[in-house]
Amino acid sequence: MRKINKYYTSLVIFFFIAVFVGVLPSVNFLKNIHLFVVKSGSMKPAIYPGSLIVVKKEADYFKGDVITFLNLDQGAKELITTTHRVQSVLEDGGLLAFMTKGDANDFSDQKMVKRESIIGKTVIVLPLVGYLSDLIKSKIGLIIFILIPGILIISHELFLILIYLVKGF
Repeated sequence: MRKINKYYTSLVIFFFIAVFVGVLPSVNFLKNIHLFVVKSGSMKPAIYPGSLIVVKKEADYFKGDVITFLNLDQGAKELITTTHRVQSVLEDGGLLAFMTKGDANDFSDQKMVKRESIIGKTVIVLPLVGYLSDLIKSKIGLIIFILIPGILIISHELFLILIYLVKGF
C-alpha cells in the first residue's frame, strides 16, 4: 500500500506542476509581470526558441535591455509580441522611441518602438520550459498531462473508497 501511496503522491505532484507550467503563461498573475513563450530564433544565442521569459514593467529602458513590445500593425488580426534588444533610445517629438534588433538579425527593426508599446524588460529566461507550456496547451498535451493523470487520481480515490466500504466503517 505504501508503494501505491508513493506513486499516487508523485502523480498528484506531477499533475499540479504540469497544470501550473501550462496555465502560467496565460495568466497575468501580477500587474507588472508577464510570461511569454519565445517562438522565433531572432534573439539567439541569448534567448532560444521554446524559452519561457519573465517580463517586468520598468520605469525606464536603456540601450542593451531586452524588451518585449506589442507590434501594432494595422492589418494584424491579433496582437503580436516581439522580444528584441534595445539598440538606441531616441527622442521623437518629445516622446521616447526605441530602435530594437534581434541579436540573430542582421538589421535593426524597421519601425521605432514607442514607449507605450513596451510590455516590459526580460528579467528571467527559462530555456525549453516554453515547449512544455505549449505542449500542455495542445490536444495531445491535454490528454497526457490532464486527462490521464486525472483518470488515475479518480481511479485511485475510487479504489480507496471501495476498500473502505469492504472493510466496513
